[in-house]
Parts: sequence; C-alpha cells; structure tokens
Amino acid sequence: MFENAKQASPIGGFGLSDYLQKMIGGIASKGYNSIGEEALKNIRAMLDAATNEFEDSANRIAWKHYAQDTLQRAEVAIDELTKRLEAQGECRIPELNPAKIANFSGKGAAENVLREAAKSNAKYVVDAFLSDIPIDRAVSRQMEPTRDQILRLAQALFFLRYNRESKNMKDSEQARKDFQGSLTDLEHIANASACSIFHTSDKGQSKIASAVYDHLNVPTCVLYYLAKDDRTEVRYDPSKLNVKIDMDTR
Repeated sequence: MFENAKQASPIGGFGLSDYLQKMIGGIASKGYNSIGEEALKNIRAMLDAATNEFEDSANRIAWKHYAQDTLQRAEVAIDELTKRLEAQGECRIPELNPAKIANFSGKGAAENVLREAAKSNAKYVVDAFLSDIPIDRAVSRQMEPTRDQILRLAQALFFLRYNRESKNMKDSEQARKDFQGSLTDLEHIANASACSIFHTSDKGQSKIASAVYDHLNVPTCVLYYLAKDDRTEVRYDPSKLNVKIDMDTR
C-alpha cells in the first residue's frame, strides 16, 4: 500500500509538493521545518495504515521492521533537506517573465520558452529536467519520447512559469490543494499521450499539453472545451494520431 502510494505521488515522494510550492513563492507562512514535520507525519500515517492490514504473524512483524526502517531513513533525509534549505535562506526556483512567454504558442512554443530560459539563470531548470531532451524542436521531434520525458517537459514549462496560474503562489490551504491539482494536471498530460485525443476544459493545461506534444511530436490531438460558449477548439493537431485498429472487427 505504501509503495504503491509512493509511486503514484505526482512529485515522487511525500511532502515534496509543499517544498516545491514554497520555492515558487507560495505558502509563505509555512517554514521548511513545519513542512518537513508534516511530511514525516504523513509517511508515518501511511506506514501504520499499511502494516495494520496484516494479522498478527511473522509477516506482519517483518513489515513492521520495514516500516520502522523506512521511517528512520525518511526522518534523516527530511532533517538533512530542511537544514540545507534553511541555510539557503530564500530558495526560489528560477523562472521566466510570464507575460513574455505567454505569447509563445503554436509550433515551436516549447522551444521558444526553453531558448529563453537558456539565456537566463532559469537555464538551471532546463538542465535539471531535460538533460535528455533537445531544445531544438526539429531534433526532439525525431525522438520516440517516453511518458517520463513527456512529464518532465510539462513540469519544466510549468516551473518556468509557462501558463502557470497565479493561485499556485498564494498562501492558504486552498492554494496548497490547487498546487497539488496543478501537478496532477501535468500527470494527465503525460497519461493522455497514449490516447488519440486529449479533451480538456482547462485553458492552461491545454496550452502546456499543446506545447509539449508539438515539441516531442506526440500523436495526440489536444481539444480545448470552452464551457461558456459550449464549443471546442483544436489546440494541437498532429500529423498522425494514436489510433489502434481492431483487425477482428474492422
């Protein structure tokens, strides 16, 4: 149960989303120490729930030892991370001017954002997320991207502040939930790359998806539904689609 939950986490581990949100200027009232304590509390609760599923047996004892070892390692790691972050003072993820990069759309949108980042201290974000993804669109479109690469490109654009909503930088419990939702939206973009069509009513999500799919030549059409007007716009129209034909019912 714990291992499955850990793998399903949008950012790869418990508690990290609050650290990330703080690093983009959000939840200013929460200190790194309190974030670490909350993360450890969540890990402990998940481990307790997982091990309590077992009846009293040698199996349960073995998993209890595993849980204790995991909790101890998590405590050491969180303590070390907290110390490093507090020593840095204000630790911010480098980002670009949102007003400028919001104008990048259509073919080459992601390349334009990444080239803009390469000229600034935001180059760090590109290097950290995209070491195996070329900035050059023509080159990257020759790849056969994995789900992980699609996700990391979406994450990089998000943290560079390409169509990232301002609500993610607020200081409230709702803002924390919204930030988790935004990270999950990026997961949806990666998951939808296995489909023929990605249909969304989230404007920012549709733009990030279009930029990512265009840069990596993903054969998934992006449709944006405007609820107010009850109509759908094509945001990204690939040259081919992810279509599987059932030969028995053709």
